[in-house]
Amino acid sequence: ELCFRPDESVLKIDRKFSRSERALVHQRRCLVNGDANELKLRVILDRFSAEVFINDGEQVMSAVIFTEQEAKGISFFAEGAAKIDVVKYDLV
Repeated sequence: ELCFRPDESVLKIDRKFSRSERALVHQRRCLVNGDANELKLRVILDRFSAEVFINDGEQVMSAVIFTEQEAKGISFFAEGAAKIDVVKYDLV
């Protein structure tokens, strides 16, 4: 889960839903510089990791995730207005 709180300018990556039963830190947070009403993210996911590039790489967060091989989907949601442009690339 990625969660942005514009009132605090904080972006959080939380992997508690990745079904990890290991004793790992599940959350990472960072302060986002610039306009809190506009956030540009590039997210790269594979079966074992998530990398989040914030505002053209000004900041970067990464996390190891444990995705089940049967997983077939991804969900996007927002509270309030959001403009989302999604491009999926398959690695061969």
